[in-house]
Amino acid sequence: MRELLGWTEATAGPLVQTALKHDKVKLIANALGTPPANIVKEIQDTGRMVAALCGSVKHALSHKEAGIDIIICQGGEGGGHTGEVGSIVLWPEVIDAAAPTPVLAAGGIGSGRQMAAAMGAAGVWAGTLWLTTTESDCPPVNRSRHTLMPPTVILFALVPGPENPVVF
Repeated sequence: MRELLGWTEATAGPLVQTALKHDKVKLIANALGTPPANIVKEIQDTGRMVAALCGSVKHALSHKEAGIDIIICQGGEGGGHTGEVGSIVLWPEVIDAAAPTPVLAAGGIGSGRQMAAAMGAAGVWAGTLWLTTTESDCPPVNRSRHTLMPPTVILFALVPGPENPVVF
């Protein structure tokens, strides 16, 4: 079994270097644990911001300690891969613990009403929702499946692409 447990220089380092070559990139977001503080500083020294996803208060505090600019707090509804705590319970815990670092609410954001439920957060971070747009590279059949799923179904979402086709 192949397992990646967090941010590593071997896996994330080349991706950061590629992103830094593009002037239009203003934010680098990480979902592989807390990036090392020296990498955070390297990115910030170029005038860019760094965000990192978390699924617990412990993760958020680690991000804050590393100097992350924005914490993205994602409950279990966020593709089903960040933990078992629901977003609506997790968001206020992380917002309070991470203050004054801005926290974006994520996980289960699929409508304006769900965005409104994120009161107290600096904003929202939508993920799977973007796969349903006409601009998405997601195949039309998968796009419609996303919109037809009942709220009791958690989609274990992968970002589609040639190396990672999405099939449900």
